[in-house]
Amino acid sequence: MTIEVTFWGVRGSIASPGETTARYGGNTPCVVLSGGRDSLLVLDAGTGIRAFGEWLTAHRPAARQVDILLSHVHWDHIQGLPFFGPLYQEGYRIDIRGPEPEGRALEDVLRQQMDPVVFPVPLALAAAEVTVEELAPGRVTVSSWTVDIIRLQHPGVTFGYRVQAGIDGPSIGYVTDNELSAGDRHGLGAGWYDGIVRKMEGVDVLVHDAMHTDAMQRERNGWGHSTPGEAVKLAMACDAKRLVLFHYDPAHDDATLDRMVEAARAQAAQLGSALSVDGAREGQTLSL
Repeated sequence: MTIEVTFWGVRGSIASPGETTARYGGNTPCVVLSGGRDSLLVLDAGTGIRAFGEWLTAHRPAARQVDILLSHVHWDHIQGLPFFGPLYQEGYRIDIRGPEPEGRALEDVLRQQMDPVVFPVPLALAAAEVTVEELAPGRVTVSSWTVDIIRLQHPGVTFGYRVQAGIDGPSIGYVTDNELSAGDRHGLGAGWYDGIVRKMEGVDVLVHDAMHTDAMQRERNGWGHSTPGEAVKLAMACDAKRLVLFHYDPAHDDATLDRMVEAARAQAAQLGSALSVDGAREGQTLSL
């Protein structure tokens, strides 16, 4: 079975459109997996989900089921949801799943970001049928996808996902917002790094946080993000076939990202690895 992985948003923290970010893209996280004409799984609902919604209604009008997995509820990962066109169209079923935020219900957080105080249309007025479900680490089945869930090193409750088409199809690891140099700063307990390695072992593609340069990481220790070099070492440890760097800092222009990607490739080569390293680009589609 072939799956397609399309990047609709690759930026972290806040959207940063403009001439200097045009090649890699300025929208915040949204990655869509397609395992067939009507089998779609959306990873995060950053600003990139707005354009995906327009594409979906124009190109796949028969695909009325949309499954969304949220890594966590920080703004850059949910701020596109109020602008997702199918939300306001009858006939769609939109199932949203993600972690339970600390001290809140997931559905409450999503409704509050569309409260009339800050947004003109409340979630209660959505024409689509919308469900919200809280997940826990472990394995679940979402439509035709097998999903393994693991906690990540990031402030708040944040999940990484290993998604497989069916039981033995191609696999993708989605590990955004993860601080690989954090020790146990975010309370995951001993062995958390090895746990991620085991969960992501042998994935066809590992999409991983690469927000910080080495200098930034030293200054922002504890912020919950990683460097490209740290992502390379993790990808090698879990024997991933391909690493795609992701969740770029909004201040990093295309030229900076070019240098970061090239440095990561050079590091993999110096370590004797055949790992393929790329930087996620908005509009890019990978076929697995």
